Amino acid sequence: AALGGILPVLSAVAGMAGTVISGVAQANAARAAEQQDRNNAIIAQRNAADARKRGLVAENDIQMRNTQMRAKQINILSERSIDLAGGTALDIIGDTAMFGKMDALTTRGNFEREAIAYEGQKMNFNASAEQNKMKASAAMFGTGMSLFDTALGAVGNFAKPSAQMRLS
Repeated sequence: AALGGILPVLSAVAGMAGTVISGVAQANAARAAEQQDRNNAIIAQRNAADARKRGLVAENDIQMRNTQMRAKQINILSERSIDLAGGTALDIIGDTAMFGKMDALTTRGNFEREAIAYEGQKMNFNASAEQNKMKASAAMFGTGMSLFDTALGAVGNFAKPSAQMRLS
């Protein structure tokens, strides 16, 4: 009879321990996912900064090549004694400058779009981190509620035989 009275208590304690272990594991998994998302957000921001730096380097390279091309054109035209002040020669030099500038701006724009995409990833990772933070809190709250429920059930089960014995 004494063993019968203690079994519900032992069962409740085992259930409560399992609930705690499960809840803590869920919360820890959510916290780990949160930290991973925060780390990924940092990497995404660094990638955005890197894309912008690479864009500036690429833009400068294009501008330098364009300047070299114009200088080469001017030299060739001058060697042939072509007047650079107007006409076709000026058109060639002007077109080279214009297309070079367009290439440089296009390159900068492409790298900027890449950077913006990384910044979008950063925002998504931060949002996911916040969701995982809430999951960790919810897991711990749920664990507390389950413990309370199990404890109430154990008290009820323990009290039930006592009440029945008094009634008989």
